[in-house]
Amino acid sequence: MIRSSRAFTLIELLVVIAIIAILTACIRPSITAANDKANTGICQTRLAQIDLAIRQYVEDHGRMPADLGELVQKRYLLDSDILRCSKTGAEFHYHVVSPDGAGSQVIASCVSPDVPRGTWPHGQGSTYVFLRLNGKTGLIR
Repeated sequence: MIRSSRAFTLIELLVVIAIIAILTACIRPSITAANDKANTGICQTRLAQIDLAIRQYVEDHGRMPADLGELVQKRYLLDSDILRCSKTGAEFHYHVVSPDGAGSQVIASCVSPDVPRGTWPHGQGSTYVFLRLNGKTGLIR
């Protein structure tokens, strides 16, 4: 009488586990990159919301807010989380400028301009997001 066994051998199971580990290692960098791009997009969206709030504030008060927290206090923004970088959780760096200044002036960014490259929050330390006075958001790489 011949008995046939349908069970996997230990070697076959180890080979399958090794293949899964290799595939996971290959996919992980792309998942990390996609997650970083998503965080960058969230920061750009938050800065665009801050831009709209600042424009409304300037129309009402004739001056730039003293700090970004003033936008929440006076209900131009309803959620204080909008004032934070999605990657680090730190509050956006705010540069007070004259509302009639040059449109290319940076008024808000993920980090202070003094922070050295390599420690920036996006793009694996090589990128940060900014908002210009003219309302355009962008990336410094």
